[in-house]
Amino acid sequence: MANYCRKCGQPLEEDYKVCPICGTKVYDEYQTNHAVNDMPDQYELLWGVLGFFFPLVGLILYLLWQEQKPLVAKYIGLGALIGFGSRVIFGFAGFTLFFPFRIFGLFF
Repeated sequence: MANYCRKCGQPLEEDYKVCPICGTKVYDEYQTNHAVNDMPDQYELLWGVLGFFFPLVGLILYLLWQEQKPLVAKYIGLGALIGFGSRVIFGFAGFTLFFPFRIFGLFF
């Protein structure tokens, strides 16, 4: 399979690391696809916190990153799930605890 230089279009041999015409570095398909995905992400917990405080953003990023960054997607999805669940529970608890006070006029 012949590779071509991304900059000048020159046909390249398989073992070329640099284009002989323009000097542009040659990257094979494996390098370009896996270079970003193989880098470790050290901020998984921070992504989870982001998902907790912004569950909709967390859900969207979870769906987008399931294939590319599975560990980050796991943390941000878990954070979004916990954030959404806590909002539902605390919202329901607040409504049931304070609703009788509003009916009887005890809250101003």
